[in-house]
Amino acid sequence: AEHLEGKLSDLTFEMLAKGRELAGSGKLVAVLLGREVAGLASVLGAADQVLVVEDATLASYTPEAHGKVLAELVRARSPHLVMVGSTAMGMDLAAGLSGELGIPLVAYCKDLKASNGSVVAVSQLYGGKVLLESVLDGGKGIVTVLAGAFKADLGRKAGSPQVETVPCPPLGTPRVRFKRLVRSETGDVDITKEDVL
Repeated sequence: AEHLEGKLSDLTFEMLAKGRELAGSGKLVAVLLGREVAGLASVLGAADQVLVVEDATLASYTPEAHGKVLAELVRARSPHLVMVGSTAMGMDLAAGLSGELGIPLVAYCKDLKASNGSVVAVSQLYGGKVLLESVLDGGKGIVTVLAGAFKADLGRKAGSPQVETVPCPPLGTPRVRFKRLVRSETGDVDITKEDVL
C-alpha cells in the first residue's frame, strides 16, 4: 500500500480492487510499511488482512530498507502474486525484489486475469503502442500496475480486515537515507515567454 505523508495513493485502492477480483475466495493481503501507519489499515477494507511493519527507518521511503522488509515478508508468506504500483517507488521495489528472490517480474501492467491456475498480465509498452501478454505459470510472480488501470472506487470498501503487526527485521543503517521531500511549485507557466522548455 503506497502512501505519502499519511495519505494512501489512489493506485493502492486500484490494486486492492483487482486483487480482490483475482483472489476470488482466496486471501487478499495488503502490506503497510512505515512509521505510525497502523491507522491507515482501517481504510483497506477490501483486503482480508493487513500486515503492518513499523520502524523509524521506514518513516520515509528508501529502497534498501523497504526492499529488505518486503523481501522478508514475501519469503515468509510465499504469496502467489505480488502487486506493486508502477511508480518511482514501486518500480524500485519490484525490480530489487524480483532479483533478490528470483521471482519473475512483469512491468507496466494495464490488466491482469486469472486463467487455469495462472495469471495473465497485459503490459503496455512504447507508450501504449504495443500490448504484451505474459503468463505467470502457477500464478507466481510480481507485477507493477499502471495508475488508472483499474477502478479505485471498487477498492474503497468498508470492512474490517484482520490487522497483524509484524516485527521489523534488523535494518542497520541504510546506505541511502531520506533527507527531505521537495515539492515542485504549482501554477501556470506561459511557455511563449520561456527561453528554454
